[in-house]
Amino acid sequence: MSVDLTPICVNSSFRTSSTWLWTKFREIENFISYAEPFNEALSAPHQNVSRGDFSGWRSNHPPSASYYLEFMPLMQKTPGPIMSGQGISYDHFIPAGGFDGTLSEEEVTYLSTLVDYAHSLGRRPALMFTRSLGRARALKKAFPGKSIFLHRNLFHQWASYSGQAADGNNYFFNILEICIKSNRHDPVVEMLDLWFTPREPGPYDRNNFLIFLLFHLYIYTSAFTASDLIIDSTRIASDSTAREETEEKLNALLGHHISLKDARPSFEVSQLNIKCGKPEMDTVEQCLKLMLPENMDPLCRDFVHQAKNDAFEEWKKNDFYSTGMRSILTSKRAELDYVVHERNGMVNQCKNISHERDELFNRYENIAREKDEFSRKYETASRERDELLTRCEYVSREFSELTTRYNNIIHERNEALDAVRRERTARERLEQKIINITADHERMAGLLRALENEKAVHSSESAALSMECQDMAVNLKKK
Repeated sequence: MSVDLTPICVNSSFRTSSTWLWTKFREIENFISYAEPFNEALSAPHQNVSRGDFSGWRSNHPPSASYYLEFMPLMQKTPGPIMSGQGISYDHFIPAGGFDGTLSEEEVTYLSTLVDYAHSLGRRPALMFTRSLGRARALKKAFPGKSIFLHRNLFHQWASYSGQAADGNNYFFNILEICIKSNRHDPVVEMLDLWFTPREPGPYDRNNFLIFLLFHLYIYTSAFTASDLIIDSTRIASDSTAREETEEKLNALLGHHISLKDARPSFEVSQLNIKCGKPEMDTVEQCLKLMLPENMDPLCRDFVHQAKNDAFEEWKKNDFYSTGMRSILTSKRAELDYVVHERNGMVNQCKNISHERDELFNRYENIAREKDEFSRKYETASRERDELLTRCEYVSREFSELTTRYNNIIHERNEALDAVRRERTARERLEQKIINITADHERMAGLLRALENEKAVHSSESAALSMECQDMAVNLKKK
């Protein structure tokens, strides 16, 4: 006998008993039940994801292990977040192609890892969504299997949002605003956003309540047409017959027995500053005429209008039962607003003081760092100074040695200069003697030349006399 391992998608919104139903699925042995696969926390570092459980806030959730325990084996295999970015959580809340569009490649890849891991264990994946009503049809196309639409009376859901806000947790109102702002690519969402402006994401604002109501009624049309089973958590908590019928259908759908007997009605508080009046009811009615096409599935149309009527009925009941307290609450709220204003003033003063303290602390740290840097520089300069002193002493010794050598050289040079001067004087004297001798030599040579000239003259004269004597001798002989 083959085991059905096709995915089960439970599409719901926030504060609709989705966690309670998820714990029921978690108890089934061959199911891997993933809590809120599109929760933006899954795009955070692993150590932050693992801390999420019922005890960290006033959740009213049944005690259980961490919401994200089933994701841990996948986190071990992935160094970064298992869901890439918060865009998957809200930017694709309504597909780019509208309710009949398709999931993005990122969504398919991410969800496939969850489905494949459950299949690798031979177990059936159950995906318990709270951010999927606008993409329920796209999920059905991408992951054929059973689809369950879980919803709650919208006024009760609003009261749960308000109760959380009264406890200081405005997360659900903030997320509603993010969903609307992130999905203005859808013409109806854009229209609602433009019309119900201005608004304050909180429990008091009329426009915020009306856009909450209409936005949910609009995305219900996507979830309704994609569902194989619809569970009204408000009805099964107060109507035993409806609970038994729903339980029977759910068990037939899953092939496993799940008991819903512990479903309990709950209502926190509505802090709306208006009553359920004709203008509000007519505004919703006229907006639905603009939002819902005439040719839509009659069953879907009836469901949406019934959800609207149920919300108005509970709103009227709340007005009736809280009439006596409304003036008191209004007065207390005014007092609270004053206290909050005073507190905010003190908080701002504390912030300013903290800011000044932080600045002073930063200045102190900067001065301390500068002091440490100066100390390091001082130590470095001291070492360099000591090194320089050592080098100066060495250089001084070298300088002394060089001075001594210099003085010796100067002395030797002076002695050499004296010797040179003496030699020069002697040479000059010698040169003078040579000059004198040369002059005497030249004078003697002159005298010698004169004597030779005189000798030559005398020789000539002697030769002439000799000739005369010879002539005279000849003459004498002749005579």
